[in-house]
Amino acid sequence: MVPPSEGGKQKLYVSANDSTIAGMLSQDDENGIERAIYYISRMLVEAEIRYTPLEKLCLSLYYACTKLKHYIKPYDVFVFCRNNVIKYMLSKPILHSRVGKWALALTEYSLTFVPLKATKGQVIADFLVDHSNLNEQVNYLTTKSWELFFDGSKHELGAGIGLLIISPGGIPTKFLLRTKSECSNNETEYEALITGLKLLKDLGARNIIIRGDSQLVIKQLTREYKCMNEKLLECNSRATALLNSFDEVQLEHISRNENEIANELAQIASGYKISRECLESLVCIRNELSDEHECLTIDTSTIQDWRKELIEYMQSPNSQAERKVKYRALNYVILNDELFKRGFDGVLFKCLGNHESYIAMAEVHEGICGAHQAGEKMKWTLSRKGYFWQSMFKDCIEFAKGCEECQKHGPIHRVSATELHAIIKPWPFRGWTIDVIGQIHPPSAKNHKYIIVAIDYFTKWVEAIPAKEVDQKEEINFIEDHIIFRFGGPQTITTDQGTVFTGRKVVQYAQSRGIIMITSTPYYAKANGQVEAANKVIIALIKKHILGKL
Repeated sequence: MVPPSEGGKQKLYVSANDSTIAGMLSQDDENGIERAIYYISRMLVEAEIRYTPLEKLCLSLYYACTKLKHYIKPYDVFVFCRNNVIKYMLSKPILHSRVGKWALALTEYSLTFVPLKATKGQVIADFLVDHSNLNEQVNYLTTKSWELFFDGSKHELGAGIGLLIISPGGIPTKFLLRTKSECSNNETEYEALITGLKLLKDLGARNIIIRGDSQLVIKQLTREYKCMNEKLLECNSRATALLNSFDEVQLEHISRNENEIANELAQIASGYKISRECLESLVCIRNELSDEHECLTIDTSTIQDWRKELIEYMQSPNSQAERKVKYRALNYVILNDELFKRGFDGVLFKCLGNHESYIAMAEVHEGICGAHQAGEKMKWTLSRKGYFWQSMFKDCIEFAKGCEECQKHGPIHRVSATELHAIIKPWPFRGWTIDVIGQIHPPSAKNHKYIIVAIDYFTKWVEAIPAKEVDQKEEINFIEDHIIFRFGGPQTITTDQGTVFTGRKVVQYAQSRGIIMITSTPYYAKANGQVEAANKVIIALIKKHILGKL
């Protein structure tokens, strides 16, 4: 390395990978030979590892400029990088978040981006990134384990077992087995475990994780419970001998909800969920302790994955690939053996397969935070979460149409049988209608038992809040906070003849605000029908969340 010389232009090379950023500052000498001035590199912290590749390059440039501030500030610096990070930072319409902070800090330097070519300096910067941890000692090497989910089911029609085996590559395989022998439910659980261990042994597995919802079987194998039953003692000995044939074994007791797939397979095999005629297609097992088993397998890995052609081409490019595959591969990148789609602004979207995309749609639509949105909103939400697959929009619409709760509680579309008339209210937020939903049972966690609903006649805008109790004071506060303060004073408010709306305090408050209170008659309830229609929508949304969890 040499010190910088006056009057010369400096070159800054930056690079980044998954866990490291690095850079090199250089300058040409009198003979035109490029000489290194300074090398820098550092490991990324946990939060920085989750940055996008383009943000990591921006961080590398920001770190290099702040670290080498005294070297580069008096000079014009040419930045060599795989992407134009300067344009990326300065093209943001609003300088916010970490990228805006870096862009603001770099304004004091004279930086010029130069497209990357086969330069020696960039090769050195990439080398620093890939070999920044040569001095670190590797203590151990971790490998992914095989996973086994097992369950047994005893029914009056027979006994069945269900197995779910997940390979280290994440490929699930399901097994259905049925036995005609007379056995208890605990013996069936042991039979499921023994059969699963034999299958794993035949597959060459060495490290396994076993998960089951039978606390007795798991605790007896871990020696927390003592096995006293003579029949179970034989099963326990056989299972223990199989477990000793593996290098590493981990036993976990899980709930039935977490073992849903194996539980469902066991119930199908035992005849709990299907008729006897359908059971003729299943394979029977005569003895649960026999060495040989025949089984019917369902391998979900046979489904064609749309990512396969792209991954094969990007890992091994060849001229014989189809033209459309070559063209599509330009917008994709492989990171950590996973396929990502590159957005127009450089953001990477993780590509999902058929099974993964179904799980993602189910979680967004009807999961813990799902709101049973329509297909268009589901697609927008999944994109914001960073996911992508080719038929994303179509699949989201079909999933929303096939939701059972949405079909049960969704509105019935009716075409008007009479001629439509002009809108009565001439401008927005001139006339409102208010109603109360309740009493709701059971109440919410915060003891809310009522819902106050208001809707504007012109825009159909709905305002709704939960309430513990409904009285005249609560009604006045609702009109004040959610209608007048937000949309201005209305001319009319339509209600029914409930005492909450026709009380003296509410009437006096309406007169002080210049609001005309209109009440519907018991003989013509349709006069307040607009808010009743809004109530139906709110009640349907509540039912979608509550009834599916009861």
